[in-house]
Amino acid sequence: METKQKLDNIDAENAQISLSFMRTLSNISRSYHHIDEHCFTTREKEIIKQLALGLNSYEIADKLFISKHTVDTHKKNIYRKGKFNGLRDVILFALFMDLEQKNTQNWVFPNIA
Repeated sequence: METKQKLDNIDAENAQISLSFMRTLSNISRSYHHIDEHCFTTREKEIIKQLALGLNSYEIADKLFISKHTVDTHKKNIYRKGKFNGLRDVILFALFMDLEQKNTQNWVFPNIA
């Protein structure tokens, strides 16, 4: 296969991936746009950030100097306020908030743009 043709194939694959990614972002936007980030307390936002970064309740408790029970209570409140069905929803919401606030301070993920 000629080099130009290989490059054309790569460009086509990248365009397909980009289109798929944009559809995913659009779905995230529709799913979480109704949630007001201000309904979460500062501590709940910290918990969301830690959950999105992959920490479990014990690790979050240790990092924030609170008990695991307190973390679990915050998690219950987060799930209730956001009407989240699971951790996936919490992570996608955190990603959505970062994308919405890309021109201000980052909400969860430090290098997202």
